Amino acid sequence: MLFVRTFILLTINTKISQIFDIHNRFKRLLIILMLLGMKTKKIIFAIAMIALVSCQTNNGVENDLNKMQLNGKVKSVSIRSYHIDDSLGEIQKGEPLLSMICDDSNCDITFDIDGFMLSKKSYYAIGDNNYSSYVEMKRTDSSIEEISYDTKGEITGRTIKQLNNKGQIVIEKRYMADGNFFETTEYFYNENDQLIEYKSMNPQEELNSVVFYTYNSDKTLAMETMFLSYGEDWSTTSECFFYENGRLSKMVTAYMNKDGKITTENVINTYLDRNEYEYDTHHNWIKQVIIDEEGQACYIMERSILYY
Repeated sequence: MLFVRTFILLTINTKISQIFDIHNRFKRLLIILMLLGMKTKKIIFAIAMIALVSCQTNNGVENDLNKMQLNGKVKSVSIRSYHIDDSLGEIQKGEPLLSMICDDSNCDITFDIDGFMLSKKSYYAIGDNNYSSYVEMKRTDSSIEEISYDTKGEITGRTIKQLNNKGQIVIEKRYMADGNFFETTEYFYNENDQLIEYKSMNPQEELNSVVFYTYNSDKTLAMETMFLSYGEDWSTTSECFFYENGRLSKMVTAYMNKDGKITTENVINTYLDRNEYEYDTHHNWIKQVIIDEEGQACYIMERSILYY
């Protein structure tokens, strides 16, 4: 239960809302949860919260501060998460909370004067040991290069994102530390500059995943359909439905075996955001008390924000 709530914390409160980043987190989350044998209801709830974050995305040209919904000329953001300590009868900050994957619940991010991300250092936990990853971004008018490092400063991977003349990502290629290519993702947009499809393929051009988006007449997101395949053993499909205000209303997920037969199918309805917030003078939140699906306070997240 504790591990799953850590993922729920990530998905509800992460405001770095590029759909491409959500795609990668979705795959990591689903693999880990399947390996750990978590209860299906909790798995689906965590996945649904990822979709909720993904729906809060504008697909036009915007800097990273806008994608994170940060106001003002932000120079850096430090995010830390903590367990709840209610031993004194009131909600207080307890021990640090670290998840088992590299997420946005504990990280340091820097931005340039134009609001684009320069670097990101994330902290996570495996067993009793804490680790960190560091990603450096280099941006031009036509591309973004992301270089990942380990704690020793050695390169662990590289991602090249090609941009169109509107600043939208059209092709993303990922490379391992030795320079070998291992995945490419292509993105497709409609006449309103909204993302309508992206698909990822391995070096043999075999499909790993594909996601489709449909929109209402008022350009709000109506439906998201996702297919993920992991080898020949299992795959999953998900359909997300949204309210007119863009909030996720329902998610239907099916798990299939290697024969294509559905082994499990689940439907989940999401709940409204009931978190408690504190804000700074720029109207950016600096503290959240995260409320779970049962209405209980489960974590505290704090942000330290520096401005130019």
